Parts: sequence; C-alpha cells; structure tokens
Amino acid sequence: MEERAKGGKEERVKKVNICYDEEGDILEILFGEPQEEISEELDDDVVLHKNFEGEIVGLTILNFKKRFKQATKL
Repeated sequence: MEERAKGGKEERVKKVNICYDEEGDILEILFGEPQEEISEELDDDVVLHKNFEGEIVGLTILNFKKRFKQATKL
C-alpha cells in the first residue's frame, strides 16, 4: 500500500481490482489486498464488504447488466 501526505493529512492509495463474471452477471470491485471481511447487504443484489475496522474493502453487484440497463433508462 502506498501512502502520501496531502494537505497535512495522510492519504492511502490502494490498488483497485474490478472483476466481471459474465456467466454469473456479477461485478466485483475490491480495494487493496484481500483480507477478512464482513459483508452487509445494502439492497437486493448489492453487497458491501468491510474489514474489521469498518473500512470499505469491496462491493459486489449481482445481476449487473440488468441493473445497469435499468439505470441507463432513467
């Protein structure tokens, strides 16, 4: 993990991995290195992943294409 000072604050820059499973229609976005996590369902088909310190470490969206098509129609 790379750390930078910005305006007197420490800013952490983490690697972002974006994976899409076309067969399962699942989009997964992961921040930083894999770690133990707690998953919280935010909405149908949307799951937020946090580490034990409460920091967001990932997001999973099920039925991504279907949800994306609906969002672009708005």
